[in-house]
Amino acid sequence: EYIKNWAYKHPTPIDFFRSMDNGTGEDLSWFWRGWFMNSWKVDQSITEVKPFMKEARLAGYTIKVNNLEKMPMPIILQIKLKSGKTETIKVPVDVWMKNTSWLVRYNTTEEIKEVILDPEKLIPDGNAQNNKWVSDGNNGVSTPNIDGLLGTYSSAAIPIKIKLSKVDGALMAQATGQPMFALTFDSGNKYIFEEGGIEVEFSTDKTGFTLSQGGSSFVFTKDK
Repeated sequence: EYIKNWAYKHPTPIDFFRSMDNGTGEDLSWFWRGWFMNSWKVDQSITEVKPFMKEARLAGYTIKVNNLEKMPMPIILQIKLKSGKTETIKVPVDVWMKNTSWLVRYNTTEEIKEVILDPEKLIPDGNAQNNKWVSDGNNGVSTPNIDGLLGTYSSAAIPIKIKLSKVDGALMAQATGQPMFALTFDSGNKYIFEEGGIEVEFSTDKTGFTLSQGGSSFVFTKDK
């Protein structure tokens, strides 16, 4: 189509770029900028592989990928599970248009043993040393003992109480007049209720917590 449209004419590089964009139906400006107009480098890295829980059980992992150089390229991840099963996940290049870091969420009840960026080496990554993550054997899937967190908590800022209880090994929360919901261990002293956008971070002495939701935070202390 390009040859047909520009036969016996004098197209510029911009004309070629625009023709390719129109032919593919995609905005390839990121490609032309990186490969033709500049000499940008590629360096993607796996910076963190973190498990997340649901009702005290492993529900999956978040895999943090950073784009350390200017050149954006699609993310290709090969995930190897404890059973030996492997799966490839592809994330389009668009995620780098406004971000330098991206979290890939992978749902599984099985432990991840290894994650590799660009396993077939299709991308000219300038630093292959940060393209692989291997489990240390623990994977951080063990959860802390929640017995010390149980009880009823009050806040001086809002007139509600929150009761924390243990149901089938899971930490459950119930605010005054509200249905019960599960708090999932995140990291450190923090638990989350993802569906409600709620974060609960306990104090180091486990006598209270800060509840955050929608940009607001409230301090709760355990009733004596």
